[in-house]
Amino acid sequence: MMREEMRVASGVLEPAGSARLELVSGVVLLHAEDAVLEAMLEGWAKQQLGGRGLALGTVKQRRAVVRQFLGHAGEYPWNWTAAHLDDWSADLAGVAGKAKSTIRNHHDAIRSFESYLIAPPGSARIRCGSASSRTPPRTWWTTKATRTAGR
Repeated sequence: MMREEMRVASGVLEPAGSARLELVSGVVLLHAEDAVLEAMLEGWAKQQLGGRGLALGTVKQRRAVVRQFLGHAGEYPWNWTAAHLDDWSADLAGVAGKAKSTIRNHHDAIRSFESYLIAPPGSARIRCGSASSRTPPRTWWTTKATRTAGR
């Protein structure tokens, strides 16, 4: 069994990849939501590289997909809804003409990011500005993603 690396952040042991390790304790942030988002993305990238052993190119591509979804939704992850994913998926298929396999890969990237945020050692419970300690909702379930991509 592989032992998970633990580090200290704000006096608390955190698993490697935790976004709390990306934020400086005791510092008031000018743009708290943006800082939390960047910490989430950085922690997720480190978790994929270290914990999951994914290639750097894969991690960069997944991060680009999440940023694309962020731009399309116009919301932070803690405000995402299933409607955001449905609208984006429809645009990927109908407007951008993406293949079903590409849409499935995009869904996998979003699902992976959301899983990281919602997992117990995840980063979503960082107290920071209006992001507070809200946990991002799941925007979709595996069956929905598969069904949507299979149309």
